[in-house]
Amino acid sequence: MKKGLLLLGIMIAAISLVGCKNEKETSKKIDLSNNQTKINTSKSNDKIIPDTEDISDDYLNERYPGKEILHWVYGEKFKLSNEDIEEFGSKYGTHLISNEQIITLNDYLVSKGKKYVINFIRMGCGQEYINQVKHMISNNNSPDIINANVFYDYDAKTYSILLKYDFIDAELLENLEPYMSENMKEYKENIPDSVYNKSKVNGKFYGIGSMEKTTTKMYWYINEDIAKKYDIDLESMKQMNYEDWAPYFEKIYNAEKNEGTSDFKIMDNYPYTQVEDTALGYIGKFSGENYIDTKLFGKNEDTGLIENYYASDNVRQAFKNYTDYYKKEYFNYLNPTKKNEDEIFTGNCFAFLQQDMDVDSFVENNKTKYPKLKSVKKIYCYNQIEQFDELEDITGICSKSTKKEMAMDALNTIYSDRVSSNIASYPLYKIDREDYTENMDIENYAGPSKIFANVFVRYSSDYKKEGSELKKEEDLAKTSDKISGRYFDLNDSKDKIKRLVEIEKKYIDYSAELKGKFLNGDFDTTWNEFLKELDAAGIEEVIQLINGQIDK
Repeated sequence: MKKGLLLLGIMIAAISLVGCKNEKETSKKIDLSNNQTKINTSKSNDKIIPDTEDISDDYLNERYPGKEILHWVYGEKFKLSNEDIEEFGSKYGTHLISNEQIITLNDYLVSKGKKYVINFIRMGCGQEYINQVKHMISNNNSPDIINANVFYDYDAKTYSILLKYDFIDAELLENLEPYMSENMKEYKENIPDSVYNKSKVNGKFYGIGSMEKTTTKMYWYINEDIAKKYDIDLESMKQMNYEDWAPYFEKIYNAEKNEGTSDFKIMDNYPYTQVEDTALGYIGKFSGENYIDTKLFGKNEDTGLIENYYASDNVRQAFKNYTDYYKKEYFNYLNPTKKNEDEIFTGNCFAFLQQDMDVDSFVENNKTKYPKLKSVKKIYCYNQIEQFDELEDITGICSKSTKKEMAMDALNTIYSDRVSSNIASYPLYKIDREDYTENMDIENYAGPSKIFANVFVRYSSDYKKEGSELKKEEDLAKTSDKISGRYFDLNDSKDKIKRLVEIEKKYIDYSAELKGKFLNGDFDTTWNEFLKELDAAGIEEVIQLINGQIDK
C-alpha cells in the first residue's frame, strides 16, 4: 500500500461474518465455568440473591465481615420500553453482570487475601446515570470505580457513544497515568502499548473499556469456473487492488452482458472506502452532540500531521475507480430475474473481497445467494486494521472516591489476573434464548462482558486467541504518538466545521451504498468543485488549528 495519506486505494465491502463456535471452543468455555465454580468458598453454595434483585452492602457485610466494600457503578446499555422492564422485572432492565458472578469474584478476591470486596451497582442510562453518580457524590457516598458505556434509547432510536467524555468533562474520572509504574504496574503490563496509547485523551489515561484493535487479512475469493472460462491465470495474481482487476471486470462484464446472462454479478456487495485513522475533535465541552463525525481530516502517515483527506491524489483515484465501476454497474445484477424478496437468485458472482476463511466454507456460505458458485481461488489482498468499540466505554477510578488506593488495587488485580477477568466476563449459568425480547442483544445480557474485565488476559471466544497472542499482535499495530487518543479544541472554528461537514455530506453519502454528488457527471469536474467548496469554506484554517495543537 502506498505511503502518505492512508488510502483507500482498495475499497472494501461491508461484511459481517458469523461463525459457529466449534466443539473444542465450547468445551473450553464449559471447563472455564467449572474452574470458576471451584474457586468459590463453602459459602458459594449458599443461596444467592436472584438477578431480579440487587446485592446490598448489608448482604456483603454479612457474607464478608470486616472487609471494605468498593462500589463499582455501571449504567445500563439500553433504555428499555415499559414492556421490557415489566418482563424482566427490573427497573433498569437487564444485568450486565450476574449476582453469581459478583459473589464468585468476591470469593476469589478474598481467597487472594484482599481487604475489600466489590459491589457492582447497576443504574440508569445516559444522563440519568451521570446524575445518579453525582447524587452519590453529593451524599458523601462516592462510587470508587466507574464504567461509562454507550447506551441505546429505544424510544428515541439513537445511540449516545460518548458518555465517557461526559464523565471526563465533569472531572469525575481520575487520570491514572501517574500510577501506572507502581500502583497499577501489572494492569499496564497486560495492556498492549497500542491500546494503551489509543485510550489516552489528550495525553491523559483514564482507563480502557472494550476497545480492541486487531489486524485482519483480507482476501479476494475469485470464481474459478468464470476465471477458467475467460483464460484468467489466477496463479499469477498477487495482492490485487481494484485498479488491477479493472480490465478483467470489464472483459467479463461485457461478455456476460452480450450473452444475456441472468442474475450475474461482477462483485458481491457495495464497497466502502477504507480509512485507518482520522482526526477526532470536539467543539466546546465533550459530548455526543459536539463530536465531529467526518473523514475531512486525514492523517498523513509520513509526517504525523493532519491534511485534507479528499485532497490526496490516492483518495481521489480511489473514488474515481469507484465511480467508474458504479456507472458500469459492476455492483448490480445483470438481467435480474428476482421480482420480490421471497424469490431466490439462481445466478453467479465473479469476485468477493472478504476476511480470511476456508474456501470450502466460503463456497458453502454463499451457495444460497449464488447457487452456481462451485469453487473459488483465495488471493491475498491486504491487511485490514480493525477497530472495535474505540469510543464506546471506559472503566476507571472515580476522582471523588475516598478509597482510591483500594480501587486501583482492584482494577490492577482484575485487569492482570486471568481467573478474575474470566469470572467477570462469563456468566456461570445458561440463559435460554426465549428469555430475551426480540430487541435485546443476547451478548449484552448473557454473553462475555467486556466492560468488567481485561480482554487481553481472559480466554476470548470472540477472537479465539490467548491474551499473549493478542498482545503481540497489538504491539505490531500502527499508532501515532501525535494523534492517537487526541481530541482537538476546535471552538474557534465552529461555523467553519459545520459548513465543511455540510459540503462533505452533499458530495459523499457514507450510507449502506456509497453515494453522493461525486457520482454525477464528469468525475474530475465534480471532484474539483468539491475541493474548491472545501477551500472556500476554510478547511485549511481548521487544519492549521488542529496541527498547531498536536505537539502541545
